[in-house]
Amino acid sequence: MKSRLPLLMLLLVSAAPVLAAWVLFQMPELMPDGHSNQGQLIQPVVPLVDASVVGADGERFSLGEYQGRWLMLIPRNDCPASCRQRLHDVQQVRLALGMDRSRLERLLLLSPPPAGDTGHALDEAFPGLDVAIRPPGEANAQATDDVVASLENDSLYLVDPLGNLMMRYPPETTAEQLLTDLERLLAVSKSWGNHASN
Repeated sequence: MKSRLPLLMLLLVSAAPVLAAWVLFQMPELMPDGHSNQGQLIQPVVPLVDASVVGADGERFSLGEYQGRWLMLIPRNDCPASCRQRLHDVQQVRLALGMDRSRLERLLLLSPPPAGDTGHALDEAFPGLDVAIRPPGEANAQATDDVVASLENDSLYLVDPLGNLMMRYPPETTAEQLLTDLERLLAVSKSWGNHASN
């Protein structure tokens, strides 16, 4: 019997994770409610590849042009001091990503169009920031354009490299919380890319 004890212990240790997974699958109410992400996951994700906005040159362009990179959408009606502080925070978060900063783009979505040279001034104050105008909700607009038009002001939204709207960050989200999420997401998505290329 003593010679069988190590074998039984080994079988028990090996079976425990499978048994625990089966129990949680059968009774999901036992799953903990906690989560590590700081933003609010948008479920189901909303594809924005076909959504369009109006660029600083007055021409419409598709958000699909950002595919392959993470995109931070910053919807605002105008850009007073509080908006500029938020843009500064997002810029600092991007710089804090180090070598991964080239994987994150920023797009300020204004509505209505900025007055005077506001758009140009923002370009100068925040290098690399794209400024566009949100299309108004229209009866004949694409559903994705309506989604962009209805994004909540003062929140931040994250679009994944496939062009899906996936996370919302409420106004009270700090730069540190945003950085924590982005570091995790960029690390995980980089490993996915490595597995796909092997």
